[in-house]
Amino acid sequence: MKGRYVLMHVWASWCGPCLESMPNLLATVEELSDQPVTFVGLNVDKDAARARELVKRGGWNWSQNYLGDASDVARQLAISSVPTYYLVGPDGLLVASATDWSEIRGKLGELLGGEAR
Repeated sequence: MKGRYVLMHVWASWCGPCLESMPNLLATVEELSDQPVTFVGLNVDKDAARARELVKRGGWNWSQNYLGDASDVARQLAISSVPTYYLVGPDGLLVASATDWSEIRGKLGELLGGEAR
């Protein structure tokens, strides 16, 4: 993914704010489809089947990874709450992190153009 921004979105099916942000996240994925940005979902549910069903039903067409609730990756990212967003720059360095979608969406708009949703 060299040369691209990568937005990692940590979420869970039991997280109300996570589910509330998904329509805006989906709209942003579609809006920025021609931009150098890749979206990656990181689900921390204990039950991956429930998460997969939500992804299918919601039409969340970006890459999804099912980490589980005891993931080494989640521990390495120091995830203490969901949703959490990490924006990595084309150089592989962290550009921004937040627990609020509007903060990350604003940063994406600043870096790539487009209106914040």
